[in-house]
Amino acid sequence: MKKYSIVSLFAGCGGMDLGFTGGFTSLGKKYPKRNFTISWANDIDANACKTFKEYFGHDIVCDDITQVLNGKKQATMFEQSIPKTADVVIGGFPCQDFSHAGKRLGFGSKRGMLYQSMVEVVRRTKPLVFVAENVKGLLTMNKGEAIKTIIKDFEGLGYHVEYNLYLAADYGVPQMRERVVIVGTRKDKLPPFEHPKPTHKKENWVTLEEAIGDLEKEKEGSTH
Repeated sequence: MKKYSIVSLFAGCGGMDLGFTGGFTSLGKKYPKRNFTISWANDIDANACKTFKEYFGHDIVCDDITQVLNGKKQATMFEQSIPKTADVVIGGFPCQDFSHAGKRLGFGSKRGMLYQSMVEVVRRTKPLVFVAENVKGLLTMNKGEAIKTIIKDFEGLGYHVEYNLYLAADYGVPQMRERVVIVGTRKDKLPPFEHPKPTHKKENWVTLEEAIGDLEKEKEGSTH
């Protein structure tokens, strides 16, 4: 079966990567390995990069993506090798400056403009699909103009772009966390993405006890 390559940006410890690659068990359900392979990954946080590398057994460029893209960094051979093509580009570009819990600097900060690095990687690699994730506050930033700007920038590369606000609990995750998910599909290859409907209702949301209650008696640092 065909393998699909992933370029992972703002990867953190690899949550989005894990969703694509599969091969794990959660709440007693086994999720098989899927036909996605990580071809290149990047994050700026050293601890996150260490976790990513140890879990996936895959190198990750631990540096400022803007410096890597601009060629301003004395990179290793691996770090220079952002693929020329990719099937999928994924990334949770930094959310702090869009969050209601922060100063709401939005595009007025360097961090708030990092979504443009994802736009640039999509422009270079021309993936079939890209998936971006951010906080709920993105939808109201600058009276809704921020999300419009981001969508316009991605659409300008030749993509259908759809976005939706998800409540994690509605999809079997034990968190009252809302996130905006933006999905782009290449117009010359694919139709617009259809967002999935919720899999869980309030009466059967997964509780924290169900998810990690078994860890209560484990010693700190245990790997079991």
